[in-house]
Formats: sequence, C-alpha cells, structure tokens
Amino acid sequence: MVKKSKKKTTKKKTKSKKSISLKSQEKIPASIRKIGYNKKKLNLLLGYLIFFVILFVLSSIFYSVSLSEFNISLFFMLSLLSGVFSIALLIVLLIYVFLKVSNK
Repeated sequence: MVKKSKKKTTKKKTKSKKSISLKSQEKIPASIRKIGYNKKKLNLLLGYLIFFVILFVLSSIFYSVSLSEFNISLFFMLSLLSGVFSIALLIVLLIYVFLKVSNK
C-alpha cells in the first residue's frame, strides 16, 4: 500500500508541474514570447551605434581643441550624452548577439 501511494503522488507532481508551466506561458503575451533575432533591427541598431560613436569622438576632439568656455561646455555635454547613448546601444547589441547565439 505504501508503494502505491508514492506512485500516485509522483504522478500528481508531474501533472502539476506541466500545468504550472502552461499557465505561466499563457500569462506572457505572444509578442514577448517571440522576441528574437531580426536582421533589419540589427542593421538599424548598428547604424545608430556607429553614428553615436562618431559623434562622441568628434565632440571629444572639439572639446579638447576649443578655447571658448561656452564651446567647452557645449562639447562636454554633447560628448557625455553621445557616450551614454553609445554604451546603451552597445548593451542592446550584445543582447541581440546573445539571443542569436541562444536560438541556435
């Protein structure tokens, strides 16, 4: 009798695990479940990343060369913002690469 009750409990546990995983998938919207690698988005991301890196380099050069206090402040803020955007886009690019590798 003891063995039969153990078998029944193991069957109930496997059924409950399946039902939990199905319920958790139903709660997640389909648009989020289908996130993956998209070549068009990657090309757009690379374009923005290259643009902000070039903007960062140019504004850093102009910051070091300029003599006026207004220009120094302007190029400092511009280099700071473009650097932050570049780092953020680089993080997003790494996430896309990770998704591409994990889907294979």
